[in-house]
Amino acid sequence: MKMFDNNEWLIEKITDYLPSAYKKTSKDINFSCPICGDSKKDRNKKRGHLYLENARYFCFNCDASCSALELLKHLSGEDYHSLKRQYIKETFKSGGSSSQSTSSVCTSSSMNDSLNSLQSVIPDSWKNPLSLDAETYLRKRKIFDAPFLDDQEFYTCYDKEKREFILIPWVINGVECYYQINDYKKHAERKYIFPYDKTKMIYGLDNVDRSFQYVICFEGVYDSLFVKNGIAIGGKSLTANQLVLLKTMFPYHKIVMALDNDKAGKDAAMKAIKNDPSMMFFNLIGKYPDAKDINELVINRNNVNLFSDKNVVKSMICSSLQAKLLLKGFNL
Repeated sequence: MKMFDNNEWLIEKITDYLPSAYKKTSKDINFSCPICGDSKKDRNKKRGHLYLENARYFCFNCDASCSALELLKHLSGEDYHSLKRQYIKETFKSGGSSSQSTSSVCTSSSMNDSLNSLQSVIPDSWKNPLSLDAETYLRKRKIFDAPFLDDQEFYTCYDKEKREFILIPWVINGVECYYQINDYKKHAERKYIFPYDKTKMIYGLDNVDRSFQYVICFEGVYDSLFVKNGIAIGGKSLTANQLVLLKTMFPYHKIVMALDNDKAGKDAAMKAIKNDPSMMFFNLIGKYPDAKDINELVINRNNVNLFSDKNVVKSMICSSLQAKLLLKGFNL
């Protein structure tokens, strides 16, 4: 019996995180190694291979070798055990079997314990004042004018090769417990980089208005800053731990997914509807079909306060059925 009898779910999840330049054959998926970054001189080098028959990953540049599940953990930033539980659930759903043992699901009580013991994961040495280039980039995107920026700090950080990035701390209960790095100068193929050895948290929880009954889940931090009760999850779907975190901190709020108006966002929305027909959506495609995302929309409209009012935000929320019809081209 192979350890992974059900590769389809794993492969689908992994490709969600890969840059569009990956190549897939009947035997493997070939892409630039996300662990070593592949060639520093040639961006076209792709020496990472995910072999479909045994769901193993190997890089011919850095010799990294791991299971598909471990690779998914590295790409998503999600907790390994949470991913394993999802894999097992999908395996049994499809009629397959798994030799991996289950473990207990994170509960609200254990999440509360975790929240009470949060620690900063960002060394002070990483947090340099914003460079002129970084500040110019953020101003062009109107980030400093965003109505829900509050006390958020952005920093310039550097890698070992002295290449420059924007560092975005994710703060919960005043603690910088997670972060993401914006490769705004396009040194690599991935625009946003997350720590591979940390459980993915949620950005913007400290700024949620508890009197407004919705929390709006965006993939990116920048979009979330322009919408009341906008938060960022760093992906196209909530992880199991993120869902527990939300339900622990905001048990009476309704969760709304806000995905981009591009193909990847629309595909993710259809998957979310299939997995949870009760899911609610931020209706960007129906209201502003020509806008790729919120940040682009407020820039083009020259209005950072488009979604500052809670009544406007509420009017943007739709059901899964409405979202599905819109995605299929119906005008509502």
